[in-house]
Amino acid sequence: MTGTHPIRNTLRNALPLRPFGSTLWAGFLSCVIAIAVMGCEPPAEAPPTPDEDLDEIEDVEIDEPAEPEDEASLQGEDSEAAAPPETPGAVTIVEASDLRNAILEAQGKVAVVNFWATWCPPCIEEMPYFVQLYENYPHDDVSVISVSVDHYTTVDDRVKPFLADEAIPFDVLVVSAQPPELSEVLDINFGGAVPVTLVYDREGGLVQQWDEKVAYSDLEEAVEPLLAS
Repeated sequence: MTGTHPIRNTLRNALPLRPFGSTLWAGFLSCVIAIAVMGCEPPAEAPPTPDEDLDEIEDVEIDEPAEPEDEASLQGEDSEAAAPPETPGAVTIVEASDLRNAILEAQGKVAVVNFWATWCPPCIEEMPYFVQLYENYPHDDVSVISVSVDHYTTVDDRVKPFLADEAIPFDVLVVSAQPPELSEVLDINFGGAVPVTLVYDREGGLVQQWDEKVAYSDLEEAVEPLLAS
């Protein structure tokens, strides 16, 4: 391959060779040509010293992994935020004789019998007092016998929904007998109006009858002496 190098020609024209220094000028021109052809490389960075490495590491903030939350505490929070509702008591349609047997089976306890209906506002107002009585006294000492006089054909449409909505915890007997039969079988004066509440002592004797809405204090005052006797 023939031709002339532009840099070499330029240097030759600018710096004419002298006879006595031809060897020296030849070496000088060779170095100049090599630099012009290869170019200048940037200087290599010096490797960091051990102290510089440590300084860089110390300046870096390392995020510590978050501790896993306690599973038991999470379960406790969930159970408190969404506590399951109480299951309402069972509903049973009974005759007058069945009701009488339920009162007899409660002997040895103080029995509180409450006649009520879903269509009776005073009955609904006093219902929480019987729930409170049921929850405050041991079931071995006090028996709450709840008797609905709703028509037995309305159990699914009225009685059960009411018990579920109000979370009534005790069982309910829906009596199908008419008031005259109930009066005779239970040996009470019952004309069909509700609410009516009866209190029996441990021997099964009737000691109190209310033909009106009661307060919790009324129930407590009637039950306490019978438990002490």
